[in-house]
Amino acid sequence: MPVPSADKKTLSHRLRWLAVGTALAIAAIVGANALILVQLHHSTLRDVQDDLLRQSLSLSELVERTLQATDLMLTSVSERAGALASAEDGTQQLESEAFHILLKEKMSGLPQVHALGYLDANGIRSNHWQTWPAPKMDASSLEYFQVLKSNPKMASYLDAPVRGPVTGAWVAIEARPVLARDGRFFGVVYASTDMKYFDELFRSTSMGEGYAITLLRRDGTLLTRYPMGQLTMFPFDKIKIDKSFTQNLTKRAECAAIISAALTLAQNLDIATTAEGVETNDQYKLLRLAGVTSLQGYLFQRPCPVSEIDFDVTFGAPAMAEVA
Repeated sequence: MPVPSADKKTLSHRLRWLAVGTALAIAAIVGANALILVQLHHSTLRDVQDDLLRQSLSLSELVERTLQATDLMLTSVSERAGALASAEDGTQQLESEAFHILLKEKMSGLPQVHALGYLDANGIRSNHWQTWPAPKMDASSLEYFQVLKSNPKMASYLDAPVRGPVTGAWVAIEARPVLARDGRFFGVVYASTDMKYFDELFRSTSMGEGYAITLLRRDGTLLTRYPMGQLTMFPFDKIKIDKSFTQNLTKRAECAAIISAALTLAQNLDIATTAEGVETNDQYKLLRLAGVTSLQGYLFQRPCPVSEIDFDVTFGAPAMAEVA
């Protein structure tokens, strides 16, 4: 039976609206899925950043405790050495077997300590934990001895890593001056830390492929890095400070220390630095004073289309007086 013309138009109209409705439903589903994926992506990035921050701070605390244990031991040895130096036969006592036994006992329980010894006022090794009497060795040209001899009131000095003369292993040496009660300089006591200890520590806490852990001296001098090969495998000309560190800059001392070390390294390598996530005037001021070369974050501009960006305002940094 033939379909009336009016019914055909109604059917066609309904089919057209059905197609449009189906297309809109599909678009809505696709849009919703895309939104969910974007939210999941941002959530995953935040979780990764938070996890990295937690691991970095935990590892920093572990390294700090390890170095503090070495420093406390060395402080005890230097105080004992100072007391011996104040005696009439101070030089003989510092070279005695009794002091050698003390050095050996102090090393027990500290697996990170590679060697422990005493240099006299002329830089000659006069006692050592390993053997007695200690083989004489002239160490007067070493940096830590020269620094402490020139500045005997300096509490301690951590030298840059050098190869040990016997084993050839990379070691970092911390030294403390030995002073008699009248202030006379009697030499230094030193403890060398095998960098392999930290390599093993970093390997056991590795964050996975693509991540690296770097241990720096306060002035930015590289002490060790795991894995070391990545340092030259991927050339870089800029260091970026993650917003998780920026946002905790004024809240956690560990974050401020990590930022300071990164900036010192960048200055030594003569490369640029960028801090992201700058949202407050305090963050801006502290990072500018610390030497960050460029900053980005909500303090300057919220996310918006390119057509709405006022580049003169966005990239024209406010004067320091405005955020003081």
